Amino acid sequence: MYFSAVVHHFWLTCFSLNLFYSPMKTPLLSDSEIQQQLASLNGWTINGTVLEKKFSFVYKQGEPSPFMRGLFLVERIASLAEAADHHPDITLTYPAVTVQLTTHDSGGLTEKDFALAKRIDLIG
Repeated sequence: MYFSAVVHHFWLTCFSLNLFYSPMKTPLLSDSEIQQQLASLNGWTINGTVLEKKFSFVYKQGEPSPFMRGLFLVERIASLAEAADHHPDITLTYPAVTVQLTTHDSGGLTEKDFALAKRIDLIG
């Protein structure tokens, strides 16, 4: 009996002090909002609930290989993703990088996805 009273007090204290982190889900965009945002991007497509872009690299004399250029792009995207606290799925293959954005905790596309896509376009 004493143990359950202590546990009950613990839970009440934590909730009253807001010690449990409960992130609010980012609202999903409507289909028309998605199309409007997509029009402002270059080369991105919608694949279900995913915003996707494939960056392809060709061999150029005197430049790093297409694989290394793809790896450099992945590193730059990782820095942007960390700064935004929004992490895409990235696939590095020879000679391409595929970036997929979705807001997992919201279950689809949100403003976060398009904001990060715009930043990726600036470096890609």
